[in-house]
Amino acid sequence: MDIRQIDALELLQSLDDKSVDLILTDPPYYKLLNIDWDEQWKTKEDYLNWLEEIVKECQRVLKDNGSLYMFASAEMSWYVEGVIRKYMNVLNHIRWSDKESYAKRANKEQLRRYINNSEELIFAEQLKHEDSSIFEPIRKYLDNARIQANISKTAPNSICNVKSIASRHYFTISQWCLPTEEHYNKLKNI
Repeated sequence: MDIRQIDALELLQSLDDKSVDLILTDPPYYKLLNIDWDEQWKTKEDYLNWLEEIVKECQRVLKDNGSLYMFASAEMSWYVEGVIRKYMNVLNHIRWSDKESYAKRANKEQLRRYINNSEELIFAEQLKHEDSSIFEPIRKYLDNARIQANISKTAPNSICNVKSIASRHYFTISQWCLPTEEHYNKLKNI
């Protein structure tokens, strides 16, 4: 494990392309705390432009199967997700209930909204393009062979003697999986 105290952008720029498996980052939330590092941007657009530089570098250094987890305030998570979506595929929002959050200290009578005592954690992966998977040539070969054999995507269920619909994933981009050796041998006979 390598732990450094350094500016995130500087660190990311020093890393090689596609060299990182996981990035877990908790950037400033933008004007949530009365602390200099959280108020260094004049406008929300300035903050989001800065964050976009970070996300671009995260996308560059993440391996094809790498993951990004980025914290965001509940108020800014929608904007942060928009920045991340330009470069990555957002998979989930994880909501962390923070009992010691700003909500506990806020003057509730002065606010004109409900207090949010949670933080968002945005989980993302590299954008997947149809031909970006290293397995895409295998999937394409299997699907082309299926088409030439004039069988449906579900026909391999009976050919491979399986009751689930899992064998259709041998041919589709979504949820693709590699057939077992036994299933492949049965399929190639047809």
